[in-house]
Amino acid sequence: MSLSTQQQQAAACLTQRQYAEAVQLYQACIAAAPDDLSQYWLMAQVKAELSAIA
Repeated sequence: MSLSTQQQQAAACLTQRQYAEAVQLYQACIAAAPDDLSQYWLMAQVKAELSAIA
């Protein structure tokens, strides 16, 4: 799966509130492109959403 496909799927999961799947996909994006800081920001967004609903 390409990085852009993973990014699109992760964004879709976040929109659909499928947080566990979004976390896994963003972790894969970070592993594939560790210098892309936007992936860390998006992962933080998922974690913020999770803490808001807890």
